[in-house]
Amino acid sequence: MHDQERRTQAQEGHDLASRGANAPEHRSTQSQSAAASGPSHLPRSEGGAGRGVDALQDALIERGSLLHRLGRTEEAIAHFDAARRIAPDHELVLTNLAGALADSGQRHEAVVAFRKILQRNPENEHVRHQLRRLI
Repeated sequence: MHDQERRTQAQEGHDLASRGANAPEHRSTQSQSAAASGPSHLPRSEGGAGRGVDALQDALIERGSLLHRLGRTEEAIAHFDAARRIAPDHELVLTNLAGALADSGQRHEAVVAFRKILQRNPENEHVRHQLRRLI
C-alpha cells in the first residue's frame, strides 16, 4: 500500500471517529487475516467492501495505539472499543483494549478482556503476564 493511500485511510478512520464512531491500536498482517476469518456482523467480500472494513479497523487500531502511547487512555479506549465492535473476537484489538483499560484504572474490565483472549488462545504468554500483573 502506498503512503498516500495509508494517509487517506487513516483520515477516513479519523473522520468516522470524529462523527461519533468509537475507535482502537496497531495491527499486523497476521491480525488482518485473523480478523477477516473471524465472525463479524459486517459483511466481508473479496472485493473492496471487505477491504474498507479492514482499513477502518486498521486506522482505529493505529490511532488507538498512538493515543495510548501519548497517555490519552480514554480516547484510546474509545478507538479500541470501536474496532472491537467491528471484530469482537480480534485478539490484537482485545489485547490493546485490555491494556488501555488496565492503564486507566479499569482493572475489572481489563481482567475480563484478558480472560476472553485466553479462552480463545490459552498459549498467549503476553496476555498471561498482563493478567498476572492485574490479579
